[in-house]
Amino acid sequence: MSDIYGYSERLESAKRRLSRYECSRLLLGFLDHMVALGLSTGRVAKYANHISALMRNVVFDPVKATRSDVERVVAWINSQPYKSSTKGDLRLTVRKLVQYAKFGSCGKKTPLPVEVSWFPVKVDGKDVRVTPESLLTLPGSGAEERQDSNELCNITLCLIYWRH
Repeated sequence: MSDIYGYSERLESAKRRLSRYECSRLLLGFLDHMVALGLSTGRVAKYANHISALMRNVVFDPVKATRSDVERVVAWINSQPYKSSTKGDLRLTVRKLVQYAKFGSCGKKTPLPVEVSWFPVKVDGKDVRVTPESLLTLPGSGAEERQDSNELCNITLCLIYWRH
């Protein structure tokens, strides 16, 4: 199968970045373990790039990680302007990496270390970022509000076309 998204190159690039860290053997071993568990090249590349971002911003040793170390990493993740799905992926990466570092595996039957069992991976909630759609949506759902919204859209489109 062809790699039209360049996942192999992305993975190799991330591995080169990870090989510079003191705990590179662990980090690269984790990626090999993910391949052994049957994850796709794209998914492993995603883990590799997430680990690279984490280690670049909040360096920690997953083998010696204490709860306070993990709290510092999760606090950094939560403070970033990422979408909630990306934050969840980063928290999952931390959980799996520490699980692998402590137990040598991160399969479904491997227990979670206490250092990472306290935080939720996925957090329910809406993203707080402003989107173009939210700017054009008026409060309320009545016919009058929809009419006002439609008129606003029409005026905006007219102005856009008029400028060109």
